[in-house]
Amino acid sequence: VPNASNALHPSLSADGKRIAFVRDREIMMATTPRADLWIEKYSSPDRFVSGESISYTLYVVNAGPSSVFSATVRDEIPWEILRPVWTCAASANSSCGSGMMHLISDSVDIWANGTLTYVVTGTLTSRAIGDIANTAVVSMPEGAVDWQPGNNRATVVDTPFPQVDLLITKADQPDPVNAGATLTYTLVFTNRGPSDAQSLIITDTLPDEVAFGGVVSADPQFPTFTQSVRVLKWSTDTLAAGTQGSLVFTATVPGRVTDILTNSVTISSHTDDDTPENNADEVGSTI
Repeated sequence: VPNASNALHPSLSADGKRIAFVRDREIMMATTPRADLWIEKYSSPDRFVSGESISYTLYVVNAGPSSVFSATVRDEIPWEILRPVWTCAASANSSCGSGMMHLISDSVDIWANGTLTYVVTGTLTSRAIGDIANTAVVSMPEGAVDWQPGNNRATVVDTPFPQVDLLITKADQPDPVNAGATLTYTLVFTNRGPSDAQSLIITDTLPDEVAFGGVVSADPQFPTFTQSVRVLKWSTDTLAAGTQGSLVFTATVPGRVTDILTNSVTISSHTDDDTPENNADEVGSTI
């Protein structure tokens, strides 16, 4: 209240909306802003896929009766959302901001019956697993009254669905190969994403006739390698989306063999693969 230093005996009205006081022998009155600010929040798409684009939409409404100035809209965008960008569109006379951070803390003006619409866009990290909760809050400025504070907060919870496209191919060298010589096998594998592959295993089954020689190279390195007679297995907890690698190993061809040796390989993980037909390959080596 301007120039109220000589105001005497201020009093609050019974409904809490007005303050009356005496200044310079005149009765003055000030009104406390009262409004119902409420917020809703939605996420898209309905099915979150780790590694793909997502968005959040926030609707902020002032149901009145007063216009509200310097209210705050706050939303801590989950860390699983990479490179978030948020924009806001305001109805007539209202105002809001925009930004590119994981925190929305926006000072806004919302006229009575006005609206604000925020849109947050980003990419869900390829390693996202488990529920992701996001809460947005709108709050009144100091001195204003929200007569329906129970609708000032909105939360959405989304469950990511990791999905991969694993691919593996196999080649031999030399071909044809002489009996008694050494065969070199090369496996090339790829996780085309969009998500990280969890608990990945590559399984190579050697022909009955050959003897395993040894691993020449592995890029990237696998933490676990096992051999059980003719079955070779490489495993890792995670193969990141976009990763391509290779495994090279040798086998010895016995001198008595005069046939085609067939070697097969598969790649698998605990993550859903929408194109399983490229998860296996085989090569035939002519003796």
